[in-house]
Amino acid sequence: GADGVPVAHVAEALREFCAEPRTAFDVLPTMFRRVPRGFHRLLAIGEAVAHLNYLCAEGILVRLVDASGVARFVVSRPGSVAG
Repeated sequence: GADGVPVAHVAEALREFCAEPRTAFDVLPTMFRRVPRGFHRLLAIGEAVAHLNYLCAEGILVRLVDASGVARFVVSRPGSVAG
C-alpha cells in the first residue's frame, strides 16, 4: 500500500475521512505517513485519485464536481462509513 500502509487500511481510512466531501489532495495525510513533496506529491495525488475512483466504482463513495471543476469525494450512504 501507500508508504507501507496496508491497502485495506487505506480503504477503511478513506471511507471514514470522506464522511465530509474531500479532494484528492485532502486525503493525502490519510494515505501517507508523510505527505510527499515535489514530483512525488504529484504521484501521490495520482494514487489517491486511483483509490478514490475505486471506492466510487464499488459504490462506497460518490464524486461531486463543483462549478469550478473541483472534484470532491464523499460517502454515498451513511451506513457505508461503518462498513
